[in-house]
Amino acid sequence: MISVIVPAYNEEKTIKECFKRIYSVLKNNGHEFEVLLEQDGSSDQTPHIIEELSRKFENVEAIGFLKRRGKGFGIRKCLERARGEIIVLIDADLEYPPEKIPEMVEIISRGEADIVVAKRVNSRRSFVRSFLSSIYRFILLVLFGKNFHDPQSGLKAMRREVIDEIWPIASNGFEIDAEILIKAYNNGFKISYVPVKYTYRRESRVSILKDPLKMLSSLIKWRLHGG
Repeated sequence: MISVIVPAYNEEKTIKECFKRIYSVLKNNGHEFEVLLEQDGSSDQTPHIIEELSRKFENVEAIGFLKRRGKGFGIRKCLERARGEIIVLIDADLEYPPEKIPEMVEIISRGEADIVVAKRVNSRRSFVRSFLSSIYRFILLVLFGKNFHDPQSGLKAMRREVIDEIWPIASNGFEIDAEILIKAYNNGFKISYVPVKYTYRRESRVSILKDPLKMLSSLIKWRLHGG
């Protein structure tokens, strides 16, 4: 069984289309699956949309919180409820193609990896964001001795055993992506990558100043406490 977790924040423009594409590729792939649509603190129509989808589809659950707690908080709450042997995390903004999910699941099913990360190619991110991403990867290499090719990728698949082994997860923000990879690597799990065509959305939810500082603080804390 596959559990797909879709965290969303003010994604009324994309969440329904993202869900339709996820549902279509999973249904056509023949696996048993569930979709967990999560939002916290959205001020647009996102909460109403995911509730509507959960009522229409029996294998879809809407998980919502009134106050904004962060991407990591929402993912952690979904991980506590997910029932699948394979868990997929995908952002709701359609920057990552849901059609890549079956390939990533198949790599895990064949036993070739414990985590499969969508590595962004053909990205047209701004120079500042690309530069910060390079610095972040370099810091990860220095602190943990591992080149995580795309530590902030918003699409990844993993065995349930990975989450069970690295639990508890502490992150409430965007740093959760790196936390999962670091802890999985430190626990001996195999990480592989698949290239995906990435569509950069200019109205990114990541703050160029605040979020990188928070992520750096988390990295130092994880390193001091052994990951």
